[in-house]
Amino acid sequence: MGVVVTVVNQKGGVAKTTTVSALAYILREKGYKVLCIDLDPQRNLDMLAGKGVAIPINDLRTGSMLQVLNRETPLKNILIPTELGDLARASSQLSSWTGRPVLTKAEFASLRDKPEELIHLLDERFRTTDFSKELGRLIPTVRDEYDYILIDTNPSLTLLTLNGLYAADYVLIPAFTEKSSREAVIELWNTIQGILYYEPGKYLKVCGILLTKVSQKTNLFRTYLLPFQKIAAQMGTVVFETSIRNSVAASECMGRYENIMKYSKNSPTGQSYAAFAEEFLARIAALEEARTHG
Repeated sequence: MGVVVTVVNQKGGVAKTTTVSALAYILREKGYKVLCIDLDPQRNLDMLAGKGVAIPINDLRTGSMLQVLNRETPLKNILIPTELGDLARASSQLSSWTGRPVLTKAEFASLRDKPEELIHLLDERFRTTDFSKELGRLIPTVRDEYDYILIDTNPSLTLLTLNGLYAADYVLIPAFTEKSSREAVIELWNTIQGILYYEPGKYLKVCGILLTKVSQKTNLFRTYLLPFQKIAAQMGTVVFETSIRNSVAASECMGRYENIMKYSKNSPTGQSYAAFAEEFLARIAALEEARTHG
């Protein structure tokens, strides 16, 4: 089965989408079967997947994660091939998604003259429906077809973020070396602990914290490296040895909506992601080995 990795940080601007796109591109180049799922209404991952890939703001007909989460269409029906592997695109309308309808118009029409049956159905639906787990219920329909499923999330804690976390085997946390980013990681860890408390049988691990936009010679990097390592130890995880170096190319590629590995793989940022991908694969392999024999 494919390994599901959700890339998340409640703070924006930490290179979360850049990380997903770079990692997906590299894994695909290595021959892995990759599926990317975009849960961010901003659709930046879709824009980095190739020209013309992102669904326009006013387009409500093209199949996206909005229809999938509403169970209007199967996940496999909206997948398209891209430079990042297969892609489940986001819709700008995801920003207003609060869960699929509890009762369809057809169901209401058939039960409108049967109040007792209608009340019974509504009671059952409200007791058994948890919209934070919608994606987790849908991924198994395609999971066997991929080696890695990477989920990009929105930069805040919403129902979409919770779907990404509940669906994941592993959480990858990009973080910028500053106080607000460190605090966001702590808040995210509290959320993950809450999920594990209410779902004690669920397998969900933080595979690591990835420090991004780094200039290793600065005092800022040295100041925050140790605190991040302490947070990682509390999570039972690691700060990846590879950190993502900042570069002019990284800013340029985002401005042009191009993947960093295609735009400038030999830039400091591109080289960092290439090294990180190797470390990521080794880390996931070790965690999967422990999972199998643990």
